[in-house]
Amino acid sequence: MRHRATVVLWHLSPDYVGNMYYYLSMVHLLLPILFFFLLESTSAKSYKCGTAEGYAPYQYIQDGKESGLDLEIVKEFNKIGPHQISVRSGEWDSLVSELFHTSGVDCLIGMEKTKSREANFVFSKTVYKRESSLVLLQSSTINKLNSFNGEFVCGDKNSSLESYLVGQEEAKVRLIYMESKEKCMIALKNGSISAAIMPVKVSKYLSKKMNIKLKSLINGQFSSNVGFAFKVNKKNDLNSFNKQLLKLIKKKSFKQLLKKY
Repeated sequence: MRHRATVVLWHLSPDYVGNMYYYLSMVHLLLPILFFFLLESTSAKSYKCGTAEGYAPYQYIQDGKESGLDLEIVKEFNKIGPHQISVRSGEWDSLVSELFHTSGVDCLIGMEKTKSREANFVFSKTVYKRESSLVLLQSSTINKLNSFNGEFVCGDKNSSLESYLVGQEEAKVRLIYMESKEKCMIALKNGSISAAIMPVKVSKYLSKKMNIKLKSLINGQFSSNVGFAFKVNKKNDLNSFNKQLLKLIKKKSFKQLLKKY
C-alpha cells in the first residue's frame, strides 16, 4: 500500500515577517555593543600601587587610613572603571626601590616627573602640577642663596628645585634626606637643619599643623608634572589606563577636588 506524501505550506502573515525582521535587526545592532562591554570587562586590570605615609596634603596616614589628594583621585578613578587601583602605603624611597627592582607594587601614586625618573619609569598622563619651595624658619638670618655656608638642607630627591639649588655655586649647602616631609619640618623646627625643599602646599599644611612660622627664598618658581609611575617593560601598555584617567581629568568634579586641596 502506497502512502501519499503531504507537503504542508505555512502561510506567514506580513506582520509576523515584519516582527522577525525587527528582532533580527535589533540583534544585529546590539551584538557589537554587547561585544564591546564584554571586551571591556575582560580587559579590566587591577593595579596595586604604593603611596607615601608622610606627604600631606597629597599622601599621608590619618586615623590609620591612607588620606590626601592623591588618594581622593584614586577613589574617583576607580568609580569610572573598568581599571581598579588598590593602595599600599609605606616609606616612599622603599616603594620607589621596590617598583624599580621587584614586582611588589605595580605603580606609584602621585610621582613627580623628572628626566632621571622618566629614564627609570614609564609615566601616565599628567594628572596635575606641584609647585616647589625652599623654606626656612622666619627667624633665620639666611635671606639669600649666597648666605648659605655649608648648612644642612632637607632635600627633595630628583626635584627640579633641588637640581637648581645644587647647580648654584654661591649656595653652599649640604643635602640630607629624611623618611618624610613631616620629619624634615620637625628637624627645621628644632634647628637640626637650616632649610627644607618641599612642595608649596606641603610646607603650608605642615607649618599650620605644627604652628611654625616660615619664610621662603624660592616659592613656586619651579613646578613638576605629577602622574602615576609604572615599571618600564613591554607589558605596561597604558593606553587604556590613560583613557580612563583622561575621563576623570575632564570631569568638573575633578577640578573641584584640586581646588579643595
